[in-house]
Amino acid sequence: MKRALMRALTAGIATLVALLVTEGISRIVPWPPAPPIKIYDSKTGYRHRPGLSGTWTVENPGRFTINSYGFRDVEWTPARQKKFRVAVLGDSFAEALEVDLDQSFPKLIEKQLQDTEVMNFGLQGHGQVEELLTYRCYVRPFKPDLVILAFFPGNDPIDNWSRHEPSLRFPVFVAPSLTGVEVTPVPGVERMEWKHRLIQSVLYHCSLMRRVQTARTAIFQWWDMGGFNQVALWDQAAFNNPAGDVKDFDAMWQLTEKLVLQLHGDVSADIGCTNRLLVVCLTVGVQDQRAQREQFMKQHPGFDPGYAEARMRVFCESNSIPFLAISPDMIRFNESTGKLLHGFDGKGEGHFNADGHRVAANAIARRLKAMLP
Repeated sequence: MKRALMRALTAGIATLVALLVTEGISRIVPWPPAPPIKIYDSKTGYRHRPGLSGTWTVENPGRFTINSYGFRDVEWTPARQKKFRVAVLGDSFAEALEVDLDQSFPKLIEKQLQDTEVMNFGLQGHGQVEELLTYRCYVRPFKPDLVILAFFPGNDPIDNWSRHEPSLRFPVFVAPSLTGVEVTPVPGVERMEWKHRLIQSVLYHCSLMRRVQTARTAIFQWWDMGGFNQVALWDQAAFNNPAGDVKDFDAMWQLTEKLVLQLHGDVSADIGCTNRLLVVCLTVGVQDQRAQREQFMKQHPGFDPGYAEARMRVFCESNSIPFLAISPDMIRFNESTGKLLHGFDGKGEGHFNADGHRVAANAIARRLKAMLP
C-alpha cells in the first residue's frame, strides 16, 4: 500500500510539474491562444468580460476593448449623446473582433450618420434566442429609436434550434407560440452556475487550457464546415435542404421566424412604432463572388446560396417587418473591384474583412437615413 501511494504521489507530482512547464512554454511561444473573453451570464447565457482589452488572435488580429456592460464597444451612458440612438444585435459578424473597432460596420454607420449613436450588442455565437434575451436585459434600458437585427444565414437557424430543448449549459429554452416564442427558464440551471464560473476562471488564468479550447473549437468548426469536402451543416441549413440531410429543417426555420416575430413585437411595443426593427440579412462568402458561387452550385446541385435571404425576405415582408439584404451591394463591389469581402487569406471565406464591413455599412446607413425621422 505504501509503495502504491508513493507511486501515485510521484506520478501526481510529475504530472503537475509537466503541466507547469507546458503552461510556461505556452505563455512564451509567439502564437498566443484566443483571449479569455467570455464570462457566464445567468440572464443571457454569456457576454464578455467587462474591462478586458487586448488583441484578438483568431483569423485576423483586431484590437478590442470591452465596455462595462460586457460588449465590444466604447463606454455607454444612459443619457444619449446624439439625437438618435440605434442598437445593433448580432453575432460575431457584428462584434467584428477580426478588425479594429473603427473598421466594424456599426462604427462605420455611426461615422456616416453623425447625429446617430450606434451601440454594438453583437457577440460571437449569438443566435436570435440570445439576441432576444440581450434586447430584453441590456438594450431595452437604453431606449433606442431603432434596433438592427444582423441576421447571419450561415448558422443562426442552427444556433436557434440548439435552444429548443432545456440544457443545463444555458439558462432558458424556447418554444413557438402564436405571437412569437415562449421563453422558459431551465429548471436547476442555477445550481450549475458555479461550474460555468470555475471553467471560465481556469480559462482566464491558464494559457494551456485556452490552447486546448481553441483547438477543440477549430476541430468542431472544421467538421461542421464539411470536413473532407462534405457540405457544411450550416450550408445545408442556409442553402436549402434538397436531400433532407438536415433533420428538423422546417422546424428549425419556423422557430427562427417566430423569434424574429417576437423581437419585432418587443421592439414595437417599447418604441410605440411597428417599423423600428430592421432585419439586415448578412452574407456568406459563397454569395458574394460569382465564380465561387457558380463553382459551389455546380459541385452541389440543388443548393441555393440565396435561399436563406429569400426566405427571410418573404417572411419579413409578409409580417410588415423592415428588411434589408446587403448581398446586391456585396456582389456589385466584388464584380467592380475583384476584391473579396469575406476572410483574410484570399479564399473568400470567414468573417467580413475591412472591405466587407465598409460595403455593409454603406448599405445599412442608406436605409437608416430613410427610416429615422
